[in-house]
Amino acid sequence: MHTIQMLGLIGAASHVGARAARGMGALAWHRYAILAQPRAGLPTMPRGYAVRALVAGDLAGLEQAGQAIDAPAAVQAERFAALWAGVGQWMEARGLSHSLSRVADYNLPALTAHRRMGAQVLGHRSFLRIGGWQWSGETEPRLVRLGPARATAELDLGALAAGLG
Repeated sequence: MHTIQMLGLIGAASHVGARAARGMGALAWHRYAILAQPRAGLPTMPRGYAVRALVAGDLAGLEQAGQAIDAPAAVQAERFAALWAGVGQWMEARGLSHSLSRVADYNLPALTAHRRMGAQVLGHRSFLRIGGWQWSGETEPRLVRLGPARATAELDLGALAAGLG
């Protein structure tokens, strides 16, 4: 009952569906909230800190110091690609007002963090994969793929983001 109160009925059902699909192996279900994060809501860079690109070797000494990062190297690389404060600086330098994020609609900590910084949910997009077949009924045109994916799927969010300015 607590999960339903926190996520809502659709978010809780999405979570159950994703977990059930993951257990079946050849089946996957993803429902994402598309969020617009205003640059104005991002934290400022604390005095004395700077953003710089890290390489894998920069993280090597952490485990020996008892500060191991419990994520695979590929995930670490992705996470270290843009601290929020650094993102704000990068966006400001390019005149961008918002960033767009996709977050699983049942990932309450991520949704809460985004909302604390002023993000708004623009919409939701759902994807179903059965073997090599993929489907999304919320895209224009509808996304239907057969066979192994040779290229990364792209989702045009222009219509959702049009009102952001």
